Amino acid sequence: PLINDRRPVVTETKLRVTHGSPSTPAVDLYLLAAGTDFNDASVTPAFAGVPFGADTGILSIAPGVYDVYVTPAGNKGVVAIEVQDLALNGGAVLDVIARDPAGDGTEGALPQLIVIDYASLTECPNAAP
Repeated sequence: PLINDRRPVVTETKLRVTHGSPSTPAVDLYLLAAGTDFNDASVTPAFAGVPFGADTGILSIAPGVYDVYVTPAGNKGVVAIEVQDLALNGGAVLDVIARDPAGDGTEGALPQLIVIDYASLTECPNAAP
């Protein structure tokens, strides 16, 4: 299900990350302050061993600039997804889903990201009350 509490809060970003790539085994998720040396031995995943279908729950993240890495569980030497300098602003409400690439090869071999930014969505005019 999508994030139910879409109420923005100016002092945080509401963020949920979902592992939606059935061809990918469990992963480790890293959310680091921008510029942090990912290869430093002290850097550990924010979420370790996340299996397919699981999510982080709704996180409250302080506004700032972050680097994001997704690796196979327990294997920091292989980076499947890397997002540098991700700016998270207060008031954002985001769902991020990692999914398999298109089967036609146009998106490469690594998992892709779908980002749902609830602030940019509008109500469906035909929705039931």
